[in-house]
Amino acid sequence: QMVVAPHKVPDVLEILGKSEIKYELQSKDFQKSLDEIDEKVAPKGRASSEYNWGQYYELEDTYTWMQSLAKQNPKTVTLIEGGKTYQGRSILGLKISKSGSEKPGIFIEAGIHAREWIAPAAATFIVNQLLTSNVDSIKQLADNYNWYVFPHANPDGYVYTHTKDRLW
Repeated sequence: QMVVAPHKVPDVLEILGKSEIKYELQSKDFQKSLDEIDEKVAPKGRASSEYNWGQYYELEDTYTWMQSLAKQNPKTVTLIEGGKTYQGRSILGLKISKSGSEKPGIFIEAGIHAREWIAPAAATFIVNQLLTSNVDSIKQLADNYNWYVFPHANPDGYVYTHTKDRLW
């Protein structure tokens, strides 16, 4: 499959014809196709549901989840602010430390490219694994390092991709 800008369609059709490549038009409105997909993987109004990794979440949903982790695990999870965005949003992160001792730190920054929704989802999945996994190797990682995880390094852009332009 490929997406072609409307003004380039004649050029692409000419190349396909000369090369005798068969083609089928799937959609004339790619944005509509994206919107339909996004409604399935990122439905609106889901903040009240339990946070999971079967769908994508809006920024505030993830921030609410992160805040709840800090409240539920006060000795292990600390909410940290990496700064403010141009539009005044907090760049929230979590410090995960299983003990107060000094340990090497691991820093994870995700979501700098706001339209790549999988990156913040992967970062939050890692956080969840560090806090809940029963797998020995993951428990050792959680115990032996201080983790600093910022799922949304570009909160303004992430919000924009959910509200204005998905592929911004």
